Parts: sequence; structure tokens; C-alpha cells
Amino acid sequence: MVGKLLKHELHAIFRTLFLFAVAVLVFAALGRIFIEVDAASSPEEYGSPLSLFGIFFSFFYLFSILSIVIAAWVIGVKRFYSTLFTGEGYMTLSLPATAAQLIWTKFLAAFIGVVFSVAVSALSVVIFFVGTEESIVVSLLDAIGIAIEMGTPLEIFELVVMILVMLPFSFFVLYAGIAVGQLFTAHRKAFTFLIIIGIYFVGSLLNSFCLMPILEAAERVSEHLSVWIYIAVIALLDAAAYTTTYLILRYRVNLVA
Repeated sequence: MVGKLLKHELHAIFRTLFLFAVAVLVFAALGRIFIEVDAASSPEEYGSPLSLFGIFFSFFYLFSILSIVIAAWVIGVKRFYSTLFTGEGYMTLSLPATAAQLIWTKFLAAFIGVVFSVAVSALSVVIFFVGTEESIVVSLLDAIGIAIEMGTPLEIFELVVMILVMLPFSFFVLYAGIAVGQLFTAHRKAFTFLIIIGIYFVGSLLNSFCLMPILEAAERVSEHLSVWIYIAVIALLDAAAYTTTYLILRYRVNLVA
């Protein structure tokens, strides 16, 4: 059942995300072509319509690499809401799947979509800068290689663990906000919006006035201590958001329109 659910979610996400991917790669290729043609033109011809086309496609390329990552994230969150807390939820919740399976399937599908969008963006960067004398891609890879070589095994391990706890954070927090919003029988969308805004507002205040001072004090003792405190806080927030979503989906789901 989990495999079928994941396959269905991926199909729904990539049906839209594939169009964004094609657009990103097309804009990257066209922008690279026009810039190369402009570079071969004489200086007095730089203000020609061809140059304007180069600027045009380069602008849309930069916009597109941001859009595809945001689109993957938004589509994943929208799928969670529409398939569980709208009319479609009756069909979804009638499936022989547990609340945990539904949550993790939605998250994995959305995560795969985000990874795909990042990979497409990286490929488009390679296309956009291919053939340049000092490729930004080569410079970036060199910088990553140097950073890895300079890092100790413990620091690399800490980075991996931090990434693992941060990945579900942006999704689980929104899942929890959406789930709590569905407890209301009227003006659900308005309450959901206010709850999510409130979560991020309160979270920002707590981060600035509570967590950061603690991390700064811990760093004076050991930089590893501050890192693990931060990891522990994010992991606890992940667990709290997941548990809230699970309990509501398991015991308090209400599909009243």
C-alpha cells in the first residue's frame, strides 16, 4: 500500500513539476546561447535586439531556478492539504493505510520533488556556464572539496545529522499548522493561515531571544555543544510537529466543509 501511495503522489507532483523542469533547462540553454552570441558580437552591436534577448532569457533563467524549488515545496504542501482535508480526504482516509503511512508518504514524495528540483537547477547551472574559461561550477566544486578536506570527521558527521533533522522541518511544521487549522468548523483557511503565521512569528521570537543566547553561551564552552543543542531542538520540533499531525489525523480529523 505504501508503494502505491508513493507512486500516486509522485505522479501527481511530477505531472506539474516536469513542466517547470523543462522550462528551467530551456531558459538555461537559450540564455547561454544568446550570451555566447553577444560575446562574439562587436562592442558597438552590444545594444542590439539580440543582446536584449540575452538579458531577457538570463533574467527568466534566474527566476526559473528559484521558482522550481519553491514550486516543488508548495506542490508538496498543497498535496498534503488537498488529499487529506478536502473532499478528496474521504477517499484517502478510506484506504487501508495508517496515519503514519499517509504522513510519511506525503513527506517522501514532496522531498523527492524538492531533490529533483535542486538537481534540475544544478544541471541548468552547468548548461548556463558550460564552456566558460573560469566556470563557476568548477569553482563551486573546488570550494566544496576544500571545505570537506578541512572538516574533521566529527564536523562532517554533525553536518549530516543537522541536514537530516532540518529536511523534514519545513514540511512537518506546515503539516501541523494545517492539521490544527482543520479542527475549526468554520473559516478553516483563515484560521490555518493565521496559525501558520503565528507559528513562524512565535518561532522567530523564540529563536532570537531564547535559542540564540543559549547557543552563543554553549559555543563559548564548545562549538560542538552548540551544534548538538541546535540539532536537539530541531529534532524535538520535528517530533512535536509530527506527533501533532499524527494525533489529529488519527483521532480528530474532521472533513466538514
